[in-house]
Amino acid sequence: MYFGEPLVTSRQATALWAHDAHALAGVIADREVTAVEVVEAHLRRITDIDPILNATTAVLAETALATAAEVDGGAASRGPLAGVPFTVKNNLDVAGPTSVRGHRGIRPAGLHRGDDPAP
Repeated sequence: MYFGEPLVTSRQATALWAHDAHALAGVIADREVTAVEVVEAHLRRITDIDPILNATTAVLAETALATAAEVDGGAASRGPLAGVPFTVKNNLDVAGPTSVRGHRGIRPAGLHRGDDPAP
């Protein structure tokens, strides 16, 4: 561990955040764990570590959990990485969060939401 023992309480959750995307996709596809469990483990890890790293500007927890539930329930596409959480650098537009193009200093000039047309 880079920052000492993780602060998550579940041994399974600790293992889940430490796996790579391929391994996570496999255990989700094989129904060894749910996509919701995987997302919850990653959200706990972000909560524990991000105050030290300051690496995330927006965590879309509700969206991630809802999508994971859709994957688990069969409502979402079962592509090869279905249910595997990921991050997107904030200079890329995605639906929902505000894009600051990687610069906190450009608010509000040049600011737009990911679901609005890019300028």
